Amino acid sequence: MNIASFIAALHDSGYVLGDIKPQTILVSNLALPSIIDTDSFQVKNPQNGKVHRCLVGSEGYIPPELIGKNISSIEQMEVHDRFRLAVIIYQLLFGGNSPFQGKWIGAGETPEIN
Repeated sequence: MNIASFIAALHDSGYVLGDIKPQTILVSNLALPSIIDTDSFQVKNPQNGKVHRCLVGSEGYIPPELIGKNISSIEQMEVHDRFRLAVIIYQLLFGGNSPFQGKWIGAGETPEIN
């Protein structure tokens, strides 16, 4: 809940985190989260409206509608961060497993997670 609260507070301030993954969230022994690696935030200049986009995305946390797209040219929305947060919550509840994990039974090489 604390992680969702701080993400909501950042959204309320006009930021999109862009590249949320477990490695970018630190939690204190008081259950207070902090975000690190903030160079991937998407920031909108309130004076001229120019958007400084997030240039990266981490495999397994990219929303389906952004897979295969040039992320650096897309203005991301809060809903994209919500997708990433949902994946992290799933992993917290299910021992680090991905919600998209499965057993490959097809022919050929196992596909990448995305």
